[in-house]
Amino acid sequence: MKYHLQKFKHKDGNNIHGDCWRTAIACILDLERDEVPHVYESELYKTGKASAEALMGKWLLDRGYTLVEIPYACNVDELLDSTVMVMSPYLISAQSPRYDTNHVVIAQGGVIIHDPAGDVEPITEAGPDNHTWLGLIMPFNYGSFKFQGINNE
Repeated sequence: MKYHLQKFKHKDGNNIHGDCWRTAIACILDLERDEVPHVYESELYKTGKASAEALMGKWLLDRGYTLVEIPYACNVDELLDSTVMVMSPYLISAQSPRYDTNHVVIAQGGVIIHDPAGDVEPITEAGPDNHTWLGLIMPFNYGSFKFQGINNE
């Protein structure tokens, strides 16, 4: 696993969406940060033709992976306590301590092992949707599966 810092910090009001999500995915997949798309900057996302989740999902599927995201109605410490047996690195998305949006970190075995934002205040509370999200990146052989959710027309 590589340990990268995010390139863009979220800037409310300046139309800059942080790239902690793509950075954390790159770390887990042992890729360079810029090999993973910053889907919030794509034209399909900006024009409303695709969600960020659909774009990242397609990018992962094209590489033989899928992202399974599970919402938990708890804070970050409670989620970490319940995932102590998960030995593969996983994503946790919860309330950013600085902005009114979620922030993504990497955990393993019930411990946060990397924060793409660097040495900053840790995430502790559930996100704006009152959930802390667990994200598992898993191999997926989709064969003839057609990806739904992106309108390329």
